[in-house]
Amino acid sequence: MGESVTCVESFGHYLASGAKNGRIVVLDIVRAERVATLELQEKANVPSVTCLKAFGDCLSSGYSNGLIKLWDNGSREIGELRCHSQSVSSMAIFQEFLASGSLDHTVVLWNLESKEPVKVFQGHTNQVMCVEAAGNYIASGSVDKSVRVWSPDSDEAVAVLQEHTNSVECLKFTGEYLASGSRDKNVILWNLQTMQKEAVLEGHTNRVSCLEIVGGKLASASWDKTIIIWDLESKQKIQTLTDHTKAVKSLLVVGDRLASGSADCTVKVWDQEQWQGQELPAKHEKAVTCLAVVKNAQGQDYIGSGSLDGKLRFWNPESGETPIVIDGSVNTSTHDGK
Repeated sequence: MGESVTCVESFGHYLASGAKNGRIVVLDIVRAERVATLELQEKANVPSVTCLKAFGDCLSSGYSNGLIKLWDNGSREIGELRCHSQSVSSMAIFQEFLASGSLDHTVVLWNLESKEPVKVFQGHTNQVMCVEAAGNYIASGSVDKSVRVWSPDSDEAVAVLQEHTNSVECLKFTGEYLASGSRDKNVILWNLQTMQKEAVLEGHTNRVSCLEIVGGKLASASWDKTIIIWDLESKQKIQTLTDHTKAVKSLLVVGDRLASGSADCTVKVWDQEQWQGQELPAKHEKAVTCLAVVKNAQGQDYIGSGSLDGKLRFWNPESGETPIVIDGSVNTSTHDGK
């Protein structure tokens, strides 16, 4: 069994997976095999891969020691970014820049050409847990219970949004709103015109773990085992999805459907008409930690799922067929049941 997979990111028909042992495995979904393994030179105290973000045909990887590496589509290292003093928690693409958030309380905006920081945004008083970017703004959520909105034109935060009563774990731009999910069990919608609270969406009974936009609606997932679908106009709950039996760790939009990965080892796909869940076959042996969309040779969307069991699975959400399974630590691949 391989090392626990902490994050996955797709680019074209490739899927990159990051693991706790500091290794990044690049997989070709068309050939169903590993094409590269990216490792740091450190032999001792090797940092974990904490997050991945694609930009164009390239990939950035964040590590638990604060380092960020850049790789081209041939899996060749093309640069490294050094500024953070603690673990990189999240990354987002902002226009032609990369934004990174860290446990060192900062958000850094990077020029990917020069490999130098453009801005170091300071203001959070505790660990930054999530970074999201859209339009003219970068948003960051922190253990300090606040959301800060940044612009590259200013060293100071454009807005400091303080209504949560616990750590902010996830963010999602929804068009006219910024949604934030917190350990306080709530989702807050912030009006991006006024930078004021628009609504508090209450319904979860445990921390909110992730947010996604599907069909113009907001989906929030939680450690309470549920996913809630919200109407952004009425700010009301449309449906509560209760098929998972443990915490929901990740959400993903696949075409016009929503996929979810859970600590119950399953990946489920939900339609938008009746919000019925289909459990994909041959589930993981341990908690599903991350999901990504990756395309096969015909350009069809597959779901890539990573797990604490060290396995990566490629699912066809249309057919629900038995997935391709690849171990990120050894150069083997199998088709379950085949």
